[in-house]
Amino acid sequence: MEGFKAQFQLAGKLIELEDLFKQLADFLQSAHLSALINPVNLVLEELFANSVTHGNAEKVTIELSANLDELKIRYEDDGKAFNPFTIAKPDLSAPIEKRSIGGLGIHLIKEMTDQQLYQRKNRCNRITLSMKVK
Repeated sequence: MEGFKAQFQLAGKLIELEDLFKQLADFLQSAHLSALINPVNLVLEELFANSVTHGNAEKVTIELSANLDELKIRYEDDGKAFNPFTIAKPDLSAPIEKRSIGGLGIHLIKEMTDQQLYQRKNRCNRITLSMKVK
């Protein structure tokens, strides 16, 4: 089976997430990967919110490629250089009031994806993720 591909361009405004989620759902349904809609939404919401809120990104490009076995996500933003995969795993055993702020979203991304790669290229953060279809 030939793979499915899609590309999305977003300005650095959180309001764009709603439209992105609709387009993602359409893409994943057409690729026969409806089971991944919620996990992909969560992953991309976390990445996008961090890019805009903390990295001051003004432009984000998301490329998806899918086949029956795997979904690959390439996420690129023009925000401040930041490798999210160097963040220490949060102490999930600590009481909530004693936990450090931040890091839980990145932890979820690591848990929900099978591979993560960060690169800084041409003044852009590039994150490549893969999710195996189970």
